[in-house]
Amino acid sequence: MKKFLIILLICFVLAMAFLPQPTFNAAERGFYLWLEVVLPALLPFFICSELLLSLGAMDDLGKALNGLMRPLFNLPGAASLAIVMGYTSGFPTGAAVCASLRTQGLISKSEGDRLLVFTNNAGPLFILISIATGILQTPQAGPLILIVHYGLNLILGIILGRSAPTSSCQPSPKRPPQQTIPGNQPIGRLLKTAAKKSGVNIAIIGCYMIFFSVAAELAAHCLHLPSIICGAFLEMTLGVNAVSETGLSLPMQIALAGAIISFGGLCVQSQVAAMVADTDLSVKTYLLCRLFHSAAAFIVLYLLSAKLSLTACTAAFTPPLMAIIMYNWVLALAISLLIAIASLLSRYASP
Repeated sequence: MKKFLIILLICFVLAMAFLPQPTFNAAERGFYLWLEVVLPALLPFFICSELLLSLGAMDDLGKALNGLMRPLFNLPGAASLAIVMGYTSGFPTGAAVCASLRTQGLISKSEGDRLLVFTNNAGPLFILISIATGILQTPQAGPLILIVHYGLNLILGIILGRSAPTSSCQPSPKRPPQQTIPGNQPIGRLLKTAAKKSGVNIAIIGCYMIFFSVAAELAAHCLHLPSIICGAFLEMTLGVNAVSETGLSLPMQIALAGAIISFGGLCVQSQVAAMVADTDLSVKTYLLCRLFHSAAAFIVLYLLSAKLSLTACTAAFTPPLMAIIMYNWVLALAISLLIAIASLLSRYASP
């Protein structure tokens, strides 16, 4: 396997040397996609989640939500932060929060492995605006893809929780003493730590996006593979865009788009793996469930979209990018504020 990877990387470098212009164009495209869309969209969620964990908000809120999370997902109440952030932002925020929860000792390894499976989703704005409205030009398909995408992930979380061994039902390990943050630590230091960690994570995501953007471009040039194949396995946005150009029926396009989003492509899977690389969490169950989620999404979306008889709309409206960015920041701050208030109420309400 190691020799194969070495040979593959040598071929990759040679391809970049012989195809400098396509390589540059692909790298530039990946960079600006990260700079203009991913960076402003995910950074607020990263910073807010780190601050909530650092301030100990999930300790109190976790106790209050334990009665809901245990019966439903067989997880501690603190895991609710990964669910909230993962379902409101997008890849790979859920993985980043899972890693932080595990590092803080708020979840066990088996709980983290299961939580990782169903908290990494495509963002709601990405599905509703970029995919349904922008690429497929079928705004009516947005809510359908969203419900199926999120619904199947929640079902996976419930199934994994019900089938988890009895040992994983035990309380999560206590937070290690060396990772406990003093309550009198200045807020400026907390902000600096949260911004530093979030900046590193968001920079890693940008590196992966540029790398896989170049890989998809070179694979299409050198191997003469259809862009739909390169996109589906490497970068999901390219895959969905290729699907829209195939001339297939609209139900088939919607089903394929949902399947590609559910799998995420190697670019997203690498980002998820990078987020949990410094923990003992495993991505094996996560990757297997991505394949199941992708196949199930294809079947369900094809049947529903064919039955609903959706039609494309070439005059679909797409909100300005700045409005989307502002929405993400306001949403992240609102979620953080609600969690902080609920944590305080839980603390003062407890005997």
